[in-house]
Amino acid sequence: MSFLRQKPVLQILTMGSVIINFTIAPVSMIAFPYVLRQNLQVGDNLYGIARSLMMTGPIIGSLLVSKFMKKYDFKKSIPALYCICGISFIFAGITVIPNMFPFGFWVAYIGVIISSFILGALITMASVISITARQKIIPGHMMGRISAVMSTFILSSIPLGQAIMGRMLDKIPAYFCILIFSVLVLMASLISRLLFKKMINQNNILQQTQFESVSS
Repeated sequence: MSFLRQKPVLQILTMGSVIINFTIAPVSMIAFPYVLRQNLQVGDNLYGIARSLMMTGPIIGSLLVSKFMKKYDFKKSIPALYCICGISFIFAGITVIPNMFPFGFWVAYIGVIISSFILGALITMASVISITARQKIIPGHMMGRISAVMSTFILSSIPLGQAIMGRMLDKIPAYFCILIFSVLVLMASLISRLLFKKMINQNNILQQTQFESVSS
């Protein structure tokens, strides 16, 4: 824990992952299937097609992430990926609003599939980028302990988010639940971006101070 307190970048990565797991898992695993089965009342055939298309997202994300990592620094790419996930949530939430569009069934059906596909791809990319950054920062002899602590915080947010989502779906419409969680994802993006920017500025100031001390 003391090592985590000394590394703001690990704290930011952990905080972002906690919020993302708290929001993404409940929406993709509970809200989207709920919309398909309860709201749209799709049959087994359409449900199977939807789920298979949804699961191609992580595959595409894993294929793209290596090129993405070479081109963008994780301090910029992770907040950007979170932001796109939040926008995807909003897109899905709007498409499933009852009577919002002509041919509402197909708009909602396709909207959920597209949003879930995007989420799967981007979260896979963000996860790989975050884990890679963590491995570069944590010393080898501390990797197991630090990773275990971070994973405990991150994974514990999933059942909590799922429980809250299930409770919310009993009380309010599914589209409203999705939109609420989209705000949390966008907040994670904004907070991560601001904290990374603050950390970079502090490092630049420290390096400048050290350079001036050496020069003098």
